[in-house]
Amino acid sequence: MNRFNSFSIEDQEYVLNLPYHFSKANMTGDLYRLLSEFEFLQYKVNSLDVHLLIEDYEYGQDNKDIKLIQKALEMSSDVIRRDKSEFAGQLLGRLQKYKKNDNITFLLEQAKECKDYPWLRPLVSNLRSARSALLYQLEEHSSVITDITITSDNKKAISTSKDKTLKVWDLTTGKEFLTLQGHSESVEGVVITSNDKQAISVSKDKTLKIWDLDSGKEIRTLGTNNLSDTNLDLESEKSGFRFFPFNIVKDVFDLVVGDTIKDIQNALQDTRYIVKPIGNGKRILSALESNDLTIWDLETGEQQFTLGGHDSLITTVAVSSDRQWAVSGSQDATLKVWNLKTGENTLTFTNHTAPITAVAIAPNNSQLVLSGAQDGVLKAWNLATGKEAFSSQGHENKIQSICISPHYKAVSQAACDATLNVWDLSTGENIVTFAGHTDWVTALTLTADGNGVVSGSKNGMLKVWDLDTGKEILYFTKDLPSTAAITALAVTSDSKRVISASSDAYTLKVWDLAADTEAQSLCSTVATTQQAWVWQPDNLLNAIAITPDSQRVISDLFDKTLKVWDLTTNQEHLRLIGHTREVNGVAITPNGKQAVSASRDETLKLWNLETGQEILTLKGHTDWVNSVAITPNGKYVVSASRDKSLKLWDLDTGTNRLALVGHNDWVNSVAITPDGQHAISASRDKTLKLWNLNTGQEILTFVGHYSPVNAVVITPDGTQAISASGGKVTSQDNSLKLWDIATGQEIKTLRGHSSTVTTLALTPDGEQIISGSFDQTLRIWNLATGDEIRTLTGHSSQVSAIAMAPDGKTVVSVSFDKTLKKWDLESDSNIFTFDQQHQTIVTAVAITPDGQRALSSSMDSTIKDWTLATGKRRSVFSQPGIVHTVAIAPNGQQAFASVSKFGELSALDLTTGQNLPLLTPKELVGVTAIAITPDNRRILCGVKKIFGASLKMFDLLTGSEICTLDGHKDWITGIVITPDGQQAISASRDKTLKVWDLTTGEEQYTLAGHTDWVWDVALTPDSQRLVSASHDSTLKVWDLKTCKEQFTFTGHTHSATGVSITPNGQWVVSVAGDHTVKVWNIRNGKELMAFSGEGAFTCCAISPDGQTIIAGELSGRLHFLQIKGLDSQQNNS
Repeated sequence: MNRFNSFSIEDQEYVLNLPYHFSKANMTGDLYRLLSEFEFLQYKVNSLDVHLLIEDYEYGQDNKDIKLIQKALEMSSDVIRRDKSEFAGQLLGRLQKYKKNDNITFLLEQAKECKDYPWLRPLVSNLRSARSALLYQLEEHSSVITDITITSDNKKAISTSKDKTLKVWDLTTGKEFLTLQGHSESVEGVVITSNDKQAISVSKDKTLKIWDLDSGKEIRTLGTNNLSDTNLDLESEKSGFRFFPFNIVKDVFDLVVGDTIKDIQNALQDTRYIVKPIGNGKRILSALESNDLTIWDLETGEQQFTLGGHDSLITTVAVSSDRQWAVSGSQDATLKVWNLKTGENTLTFTNHTAPITAVAIAPNNSQLVLSGAQDGVLKAWNLATGKEAFSSQGHENKIQSICISPHYKAVSQAACDATLNVWDLSTGENIVTFAGHTDWVTALTLTADGNGVVSGSKNGMLKVWDLDTGKEILYFTKDLPSTAAITALAVTSDSKRVISASSDAYTLKVWDLAADTEAQSLCSTVATTQQAWVWQPDNLLNAIAITPDSQRVISDLFDKTLKVWDLTTNQEHLRLIGHTREVNGVAITPNGKQAVSASRDETLKLWNLETGQEILTLKGHTDWVNSVAITPNGKYVVSASRDKSLKLWDLDTGTNRLALVGHNDWVNSVAITPDGQHAISASRDKTLKLWNLNTGQEILTFVGHYSPVNAVVITPDGTQAISASGGKVTSQDNSLKLWDIATGQEIKTLRGHSSTVTTLALTPDGEQIISGSFDQTLRIWNLATGDEIRTLTGHSSQVSAIAMAPDGKTVVSVSFDKTLKKWDLESDSNIFTFDQQHQTIVTAVAITPDGQRALSSSMDSTIKDWTLATGKRRSVFSQPGIVHTVAIAPNGQQAFASVSKFGELSALDLTTGQNLPLLTPKELVGVTAIAITPDNRRILCGVKKIFGASLKMFDLLTGSEICTLDGHKDWITGIVITPDGQQAISASRDKTLKVWDLTTGEEQYTLAGHTDWVWDVALTPDSQRLVSASHDSTLKVWDLKTCKEQFTFTGHTHSATGVSITPNGQWVVSVAGDHTVKVWNIRNGKELMAFSGEGAFTCCAISPDGQTIIAGELSGRLHFLQIKGLDSQQNNS
């Protein structure tokens, strides 16, 4: 029992204000200890609002632990406010990675022992770190958020949604302040009057509504019944991309994602519901799917003017900073300038040849207007002269937004484009391009001071740029997968916070632009404790080498130059300029005085590293030179080229001594044995070759990879080689292989990367190898065992090259994210991090019968094996495509998965950790769900068809089909088999469950009751009851004997995506798109406990002892949760 509960009512006020009293008395130690004492925190949270507890931490801002605890409370404040029983779980989920911090350790050890109520304890850090820039999430909308705006005092934010409401938020506390209801269709946008007292919303119901922001009351409606009912071609709620988090859990979706996001961008940017405040704030200007603009009087609700003249729909409007005039752009390819006092059309510009898609007016009442068009053309107009100021082909695709800063610069963003262009408005020149995003930019805004640009992309990344220098200042990564496009942004007027909305969630995220964050600042430590330094150049990086004394590093800039850095001071030493195309590789001579570079200009160059002077150029290749290696005596160089050959060069004379010919495709990499007598080459023809450097003869060919071989290194003793593989477009390899050089035999394969492995580096002792990959990670491997030791994360794009310092302590990596990172391999690291989890959607989880291990499958083409008690990863099974579902055989020795675009069946040996041959009968294509019979002899598969779906049963020994069960009208999403193997129950997107007799193959019953897709089904151990989870947000309990519905559980607010039942048959575990895991009493439907994550959950499983839950998220994150306090709850219920 909490000892603070024993205080009398008279003493409570004093106790609750102890932090204040300790602070006033300068009792700093007591203050820190109190703010780290779980029982006090819990007592205050239970007595008062969590915001008052957060304020207490302002007294302890000199202590880093206290600041971290405060940040954790801020980030979880909405969850704690909604359900105080989640208090301990939220603290553990955010703070467990800081186990070396004394105050935090003290707090967490107490939190683990919480016995006041049932709760779910995270076994590992499973929520965003307390040093994340994410302040909190605002999660009350029930559909997609369409717009955000912030009051001028930065105290409130207003969001609009397809749920037909507006919500007013308190930005200090994160609380919902008001919900504004009245529209009958989706609310598309909102503006706030200059005095912050009223808001005007625009809706697809063809009305504008004026709202009082103090009371939440609707003041009046401005009707537009005279407007024609035009189809906007926006996605329907059921099929639209914005609902993918709850629709794709077990579906096959590949190229659909790319197509749909493009549709979303078009829909978001082309929506023609426009409303702008004008004049003194008492009037508004609107264009609601019309050729005309309308000016309304907010006090009377009357139309003042109708501004007509366009021949087609108005697509965009900008209002001057003094709100006295406006510019409209139309599908008729014209712009019109309007006097808002008189309604007069003062100018018309007709130089565009394509529909106008964006318009902006320079601030400070400037007479300059910028317009962007469907064809990507950007034009500037001088309103004083009425003439075009300049024109440029700004982008290849349509320009979607333009922002103009007070400093006479503009930023433009186009559809399906990952870059932003910055323009000097005095000259019309494109002065810089922001190219840091790895996916299309979908949202753009300026900071209030006009010095920064905030951009959001299709893959959910926020970036902040310095408009003057063109440098990327910050980046914020979200917990959502690559399909989570950022759709709206708003920045507070003090430029301290940014609010974002995304295409796949019903939440707003509030970010701190000034936070002391992890994985945000590109000029300090990023993402992990191993990383010591980051350098951000102006261009992409592709190659790297470190001098023998470990003092300097050379990297290419992908701009035809190389840069030499001092690793002690982290300062630039000199630049090597001379190549006419990008540099692909670089090597340093053993004495550290010279370097050789390989370039796309088909040459190699020898450089003096003291002076930076070019010594000689080696010519002879007829295509790009991809790689270069120097013999141990420093006299010779071997180059590898896209012309399919290798060449041996004499560095003293610059002559080509030998040509090594034999590969059938590009040669990507080359390494030389320590004795300098042999070289091994890696090629796109999927082979490696061993060459005699004295004769030029090919000695051996190493065959085993089934994708291009991208890199090769040789161990210090010269006996083994390690190769890296993976294709650029589609890959079925993504592995490292260890080879015996003497025999050419493969020794072992190292798997773990989820995308192409591009580069390798060995530690000087030859015991460990570091690999870099397109999956944005570096991985460290033990060569003797083949085990992955740890993962280094921090890059936001493909890792293109790595180099190991001769001291064996430092690794330097370069990436397409345009950063060079130095890593300290001796620093202590957190073994379990999110980066060890999946890269994208977790599609299924399963637990072995002994409860020791769990498997998770993902759309990142992997199945991962975990130790359930600790949440630590054991191994990775790389698969040849997306993994849709996974199931473990009752004997615990094998697992089966549905893999790739077509849903073939894959098999895994859990005892050896090896993939077994694919089970691919011709009939077995399009598998969406699987279950294995209790005797381990048969497998039941849900197989999709053009119309409907079937269950097919196969013999696991022979692969022959036993029977086909037809009846479902849509895909089968889940299957369970009774313990006696006599019956099976299937769940389907046709909204039903079906009970089948497996002895006869007949359908026995259909269970109908859900109003939407059924995602999952679970069976009680006694086979008496079923529980189903549905897209209609409910769970239903069914009596299997009578096939009647017994209960409906209605606690989830979004799609229920997964369900499991504890072995005692008394409790139900469910996960849903509302970001929650819930535990229920199966007898009465009472919710017993919950845990709130930060993204939509997709699947769950419960351990055989009924104590541990594993739940997968849409983001790729896994949660290992221990059930606490349920025994006492059960006894009391």
